[in-house]
Amino acid sequence: MANGRRVHSTEWVDPSDVRIYKARVHAIADSEDSVFASYDCQHGENCILMIDKSTMRVSSEIGRMPGNSSKNMVPTKLTYVSDMGILLGSSVTSGAFGFSGYIRLWDPRTGNVVWETNEPGSGRSSRFGDSFADVGVDLDELLLFKICSKSGDLAVADMRKLSDDPWVYLKEKNPSMRNVGGNNGDNFVIHCYRKQVFIGREGELEVWSRVEGNENEGIASEEMYRRNYVDKVTDSERGVIKKLEGGWDRLFVTREDVEGIEVWQSSYNSGVVAVL
Repeated sequence: MANGRRVHSTEWVDPSDVRIYKARVHAIADSEDSVFASYDCQHGENCILMIDKSTMRVSSEIGRMPGNSSKNMVPTKLTYVSDMGILLGSSVTSGAFGFSGYIRLWDPRTGNVVWETNEPGSGRSSRFGDSFADVGVDLDELLLFKICSKSGDLAVADMRKLSDDPWVYLKEKNPSMRNVGGNNGDNFVIHCYRKQVFIGREGELEVWSRVEGNENEGIASEEMYRRNYVDKVTDSERGVIKKLEGGWDRLFVTREDVEGIEVWQSSYNSGVVAVL
């Protein structure tokens, strides 16, 4: 009530108002002086808010979208690429017609999109119909990775040379290590850490490492990386991998419907320790 009159709420949002009400946070990234957080609201609108670390106040808004289609859904992954001064966001959704999503790069200073790709439908992918299921960023090498939802293949793109179709699909020379189908795109997870690419396929945990002698070669090499398994068969039977995160010389793994966290430590005799 206000001055004896009932005030009715409305779903309308002022485009000039950077605040978002009744919102959920989906992803967070940070730079030296700012924090980036992607939000979506009950009415479907979403955006990324840039928060100043010194004042803890919103300094700007990036990429407000209606969220009614796969191309406009809230970013579920955010990464700030400090060497390039850009913010990378991605979103993937799946349904009866397969996977779809986008990868988008913003300039936080202007809020403008500097590069983007949409799968399927953008016409930029040489593998139409094999949309990505997850995306990862190697901040050390400035490389962008995606894993395909149908084939399970891993592709890489140089972030300094992005084009309409920048992807190079990596090939494994060892026949025993090659993919046998894509399993299920719902259960692919990518995480880049210390110049390596870790992938969870269902319950299996694998790593792609740079091949010695290819450090200075061009990005167009299909054999730049070599694939290997991190775990054993008994480890892969614990459950579907849902989240990967690296820290120091350890890799942290969570699995679907499994309590606790697995901690993998890098060593010649690597193993897993369950942390409850």
